[in-house]
Amino acid sequence: MKKNSYFIWPEARYLRGGVRSLRAAKTIDVEKFLSQMYAFGIPVVVSSARSGISLSLIAQNLSRGDSVEIFPYASHCVIESIGRIANPINYSVNNKNIFTLIYHQWGYIQEREITDKRIIEDAVDSFCVPGAKLFPLNGIYEIWSLPKLVGSLGGGVVWCRDDKTANELRDLRDNCKINKNLCWFLRLISTYYKQLEPFWFSSESLNGSSPTWALADMLYGLEHWTEIAEKRKERLKIVETLLPDWLKLQKNRFPSVIPVYASEAQAEKIYEMGFLSGYRKFEKINSQGESTLFSLLPLPIHQDVPRSLLNKALKILKK
Repeated sequence: MKKNSYFIWPEARYLRGGVRSLRAAKTIDVEKFLSQMYAFGIPVVVSSARSGISLSLIAQNLSRGDSVEIFPYASHCVIESIGRIANPINYSVNNKNIFTLIYHQWGYIQEREITDKRIIEDAVDSFCVPGAKLFPLNGIYEIWSLPKLVGSLGGGVVWCRDDKTANELRDLRDNCKINKNLCWFLRLISTYYKQLEPFWFSSESLNGSSPTWALADMLYGLEHWTEIAEKRKERLKIVETLLPDWLKLQKNRFPSVIPVYASEAQAEKIYEMGFLSGYRKFEKINSQGESTLFSLLPLPIHQDVPRSLLNKALKILKK
């Protein structure tokens, strides 16, 4: 990877705050902090968003004989998390009374009309300001990924609508038998030895709880939530004019990227600047519920990206 390079999400690493973030924390500490920021949801802190997906399906009593609809460009992490519990299938408007995982891609609400479906809202990279409305599609759960939001080493949040649902999920999380210390140790050393990442990803969706040192790392990131929100707001303001006119920004949700139309020549220049994602698929839903996939260039606007670099990118992409 290039030096001073930037991906769709901030770099996930341990001890972003140096020795200041070296401490111990409990799950209840992280959940209490989140509860103070968002009054209309009950947070359940889990090991990762992947494990949050798996635990949510188990909590809804799904098994291999049940199907879960997914979006057409789902990552292997999503497919694997669902596939360990149920059967992932392509979304169809004709399917009724079925579970559906809908991805609010990069923080943009998927404005899909939902009928006769039970929704899990995959909002892993939606940065919600304190007080923002959760469950925009009236889902059973809304799932966040803390590495994608605050750059912590790991951690996920499953937002529930009531205490009963949250407590059922906590019981499942706390009863996971996987060796969490070994699992998290793999995560830690994989940040230095990338060849070990597959071992973390292959086991993580069956994990539930987190060790105290990892919870402290999550809490450090959350304590800087307002600061991170301000940085995203500043970066969004620089390049928001590049946003396609059919894509809407949400008032209280900051995206991780601005997806833009770009020529191959422009994309190459952006890559040379250190933006590494390349073209990605983005799903547009029209008023009839029909899906179209566009190849767009995601320009990161998260807190790791220097504002000066975004100003340079703007000049290239405006041509």
